[in-house]
Amino acid sequence: MHATDEKSISINTIMTPSVEVQTMGSASLDNIHEDLVSLQKDVQLIKHIISEDFELNNTTKKALKAARKRPLKTYTAQRDVEKEFLR
Repeated sequence: MHATDEKSISINTIMTPSVEVQTMGSASLDNIHEDLVSLQKDVQLIKHIISEDFELNNTTKKALKAARKRPLKTYTAQRDVEKEFLR
């Protein structure tokens, strides 16, 4: 798989479980091995995605810079938000 192919894979595809529900007696070593190999591939892909060096776009950088300049007193406290919406 090329790096460009890996980027196009959605997280939903990675996280789709392939393990079928089985009783402990009916699970064969082959099934367990297949599941482990599949999980290893998924973990490797997730590690690759996480390790990429992403950069914020200019709009996001400007918004972050403005938010950092804004005084903390102008923000609404978490407890006040909870009082309003979690009544």
